[in-house]
Amino acid sequence: MYEPILTLLPERDRLGQIEALAAEVERLFGKAPDGIWLAERVWEPDLPATLFAAGVKYLPVDDYHFVRAGLSPGELDGVYLTEYNGAALRVFPGASGSGT
Repeated sequence: MYEPILTLLPERDRLGQIEALAAEVERLFGKAPDGIWLAERVWEPDLPATLFAAGVKYLPVDDYHFVRAGLSPGELDGVYLTEYNGAALRVFPGASGSGT
C-alpha cells in the first residue's frame, strides 16, 4: 500500500500491503489488479510464494537479475516463469539500464 520493500517485511505484512493496495485499486477503478510493481524492484528467491498467495500473476523484475542469472541482453524480450515451492509467477525483464 505504501510502496514498502516487501522482502524486508514479515510474510503477514507483505500480504497485508499487497492486499490493501489491491483493494484500493479495485475501489478506484472497479477491477482488482493481476500484476504488481515491486518497490525498488528488489527480488528475493522466496518472493513468488508471497506474491502467489496474494493473487499476483505477473510482474516486471529488474533486467539485472536476468543478466546475473546468465541470460544475454538479447534474450531479455520475453516472459519467463519462476516459482518457489510450487508457487509460480510470470516475470518479465524491466529495463533498468544496469543489465543492458
